[in-house]
Amino acid sequence: MNIGCASLKNVGMLGAFVAITAIAGAALGQTVPPIMTEPTKIPAAYQTAYIPGGFDSNDSVEVVLEGRFSSSCWRPAEISFAVDQDKKEILVGPAAYLYPARLCAQLILPFDRVVSFGVLKPGTYKLVQATDGVELGEIPVQPAQSERPDDFMYAPVSQAFFKKKGADGEVTLAGNFPNSCMQMDEVKVTVEPKVLVLQPIAKIDKRLGCQDGHYPFQVKTKIPNIPAGRYLLHVRSMNAKSINSLVDM
Repeated sequence: MNIGCASLKNVGMLGAFVAITAIAGAALGQTVPPIMTEPTKIPAAYQTAYIPGGFDSNDSVEVVLEGRFSSSCWRPAEISFAVDQDKKEILVGPAAYLYPARLCAQLILPFDRVVSFGVLKPGTYKLVQATDGVELGEIPVQPAQSERPDDFMYAPVSQAFFKKKGADGEVTLAGNFPNSCMQMDEVKVTVEPKVLVLQPIAKIDKRLGCQDGHYPFQVKTKIPNIPAGRYLLHVRSMNAKSINSLVDM
């Protein structure tokens, strides 16, 4: 997926050549083909799947997939997927756009995509890449134990910032409570092999005078003794949302 890069001098010469060719073509009554500007869609591949634990059969299951581009002329395209709930297999079909730019930075550019598969039946699903048949991982889905959509009332987190502090990590969560009587109760932390799962649990202080509105909050949470590696920071949020980002330790 490498694309050669031209120097600025060559680009200037190329522009002059195109202009001269267009004039000459017009003088001779010939049609000059337009310069291609639209990207080409090409099958791609991911190297790593980050799969949070704790999904059950009334959750919307989502994972984060990460790959690498070889130059700045590539961009991720939409991902297609197919779920076979009987065979317990999910096929993902990643793709990328290759742009016809002549100036491309030749460097490795990581890219990632959050993929939501919706509600799945209980079981362990194999996540398979359709382009090469590589199994990216397994997604365990437990039977739901409650008719409620979530086991907890999560805080409405809209931002999550990770900071490395030696062997520890510190995460700052921020958002807006929709009611003046809502507050943070606790933040549950689970360190998985490739995922840091944070569950910010909210509570409502039952008192008089509660008002609806927007009430900003910010809370810091320490994650001690994280083994070195690359992780998905997966923060649950209100209304089946989540905040996802990739961090390094």
